[in-house]
Amino acid sequence: MRRLLDHLHQRLDAAVMTAYGWPVDLSAQEAVVRLVALNRERAVEEARGEVRFLRPEFQTGRVKTSRRAIQIEATLDAAVSLPSLPEAPGPMASALLHALRQEGVPVGPRALAARFGGRRGRRMEDRIEQTLAVLAVAGSVQRTQDGWFTPRRV
Repeated sequence: MRRLLDHLHQRLDAAVMTAYGWPVDLSAQEAVVRLVALNRERAVEEARGEVRFLRPEFQTGRVKTSRRAIQIEATLDAAVSLPSLPEAPGPMASALLHALRQEGVPVGPRALAARFGGRRGRRMEDRIEQTLAVLAVAGSVQRTQDGWFTPRRV
């Protein structure tokens, strides 16, 4: 359980660093220094009445400032576009194996589906489940007692 929590914590840290546009391997101390600087920068902007809205249609009129607020939409890094899950069995199996190896911990069909763009749902999860079953027969993946798949380590 500890390994899983450590793994999830590392993934969360990497996602946060990416969201801020910072290097993923940034030390905790450097991240704090950057956050403090960013906080000061935002405080100066807000003192001037400049507010960065993430959801302008919801936040406009709900934020109180000392001066008349000027709407500045927050710029977010380019949205991460997820790769499509290939339709053909071979490329699909390869994409799923790659995704499982990146996870490093047991992952189920729903979690794997979330790593791919396009239309999600029961049909996609069923296709993933079937492909993983074939990969298990071939010895490329294993299924745990909980029904989750993990890459086979040889």
